[in-house]
Amino acid sequence: MSQEQQQGQTQGENYQDIKEALEYQIDIVLRLEEERLLLIKESKIQKQKIKELQDTIEKINPDLQNKQNKQQDAQTQASIQIYSVGIDVQTQTEQGVIQSQLNEKYMINFTENDEDYNDSVLQYSQNQSIMTLEDDIDTFSIQEGKKSNTSDLLQKAQQILKKSEQKIQNFEEASQQKKKTTSSAAQKSLPIKSLNFKKKDGSSNSSLQSSHYQSTSEKLPTEKENTSISLNTEKKKEQNDIIAQELVKLTRENNSMRKEMQKLQELCKKHQKDNVDMKKLIDVKNEMLDKLRMEVAELSLVLNNDKYKSIRTIEGELKKSKQQNAELKKEYERVFEEKNEIKEELSQFKVILSKITEEYDKINNKNSEGDINIKKENEKLKEKLQEQEKQQKFLKEQMHYKEASVQEIKTENQKLLEEIEYYKHVSIKSKEYAQKAIQDIDFYRNILKQHNINLS
Repeated sequence: MSQEQQQGQTQGENYQDIKEALEYQIDIVLRLEEERLLLIKESKIQKQKIKELQDTIEKINPDLQNKQNKQQDAQTQASIQIYSVGIDVQTQTEQGVIQSQLNEKYMINFTENDEDYNDSVLQYSQNQSIMTLEDDIDTFSIQEGKKSNTSDLLQKAQQILKKSEQKIQNFEEASQQKKKTTSSAAQKSLPIKSLNFKKKDGSSNSSLQSSHYQSTSEKLPTEKENTSISLNTEKKKEQNDIIAQELVKLTRENNSMRKEMQKLQELCKKHQKDNVDMKKLIDVKNEMLDKLRMEVAELSLVLNNDKYKSIRTIEGELKKSKQQNAELKKEYERVFEEKNEIKEELSQFKVILSKITEEYDKINNKNSEGDINIKKENEKLKEKLQEQEKQQKFLKEQMHYKEASVQEIKTENQKLLEEIEYYKHVSIKSKEYAQKAIQDIDFYRNILKQHNINLS
């Protein structure tokens, strides 16, 4: 019985150790699942933040596009104004050329000094127009600096200047050819006019004076036109300055918006990296959870097998103890019946002894004469009494022996009852542990099902 108790204690200790290990692993699984849920929540929060950043970027993008469109409009307006300035200069130069052509028609007989003076006036106006264009472009380049947004304007302005210079060169070449043709025609007509001038000197002088008056009268409107051109150029310079300031503001705003866009893009990249790291952590923890689930499943199988074996052994021991208890009860009842029978025999023997003693007293009182016979009979009776006393002693010894055996049986019965109660307690605890383990398994199955639902 002591070995069986030791085996039961060792099995109970092993069961408790296994249960503690299971509880520890279950706590680890629950903690990992809590961490996984927290990571999923954090990833959702980061996704929401990324969506908000994307929304803000999408909101900012139309503003940037509007500002870029405004910048492009301003650039186009500036280029149009520069182009209009070039066209005005070209028209003014063309008007000057036309006037010079008219002057040349009326001043064929004029001296070379007058022709040089007219050419200098034209060159001065052309150079002044070119200088105004270059000054406008320089103001744009100074205000804008070396920014990427003004490169297109400079290219366009340079192209316009090149075109205007080519047109001026072509016009100068054409004017020179016309001068040559007119000079050749004048040389052919000079002999006839010289003859006329020789005949009438006064008329020649008057014609020279009239031609000089006409040239001076034609020079005056050219000066007025130059003043109007200078006023227009000043106005256009002011407009160009205003446009340049607006361009500078727009470029600054564009640069600030680009910086904000870069910051937002960096934040998005950081959040994406954080999401990747979170996904890696989730994958690692999912692997750990899978491993722990496999271990829990293996331990649950081992526990189920061990519990089944322990329950079967305990049930067999209970059956054996019940059989032994039934046998001991039967023996106890049998010994108790024998004891009652012995008590009845002793009571009968006491009655007989009392009767014999009474008869002996009567005989002693009645028969004083027949002492010898009486003595003999007494001796016989004494012998009988001795024999009966011996029998009584023997019976008493048997009674003591049977009482001792009954007490031993009682003690054994008490021990058996204690063992029965111990095994009952052990069986109840094992059933409770088994029920708790089944409940834990159902709980973990529900957790795993919920985990699978959350993953899906």
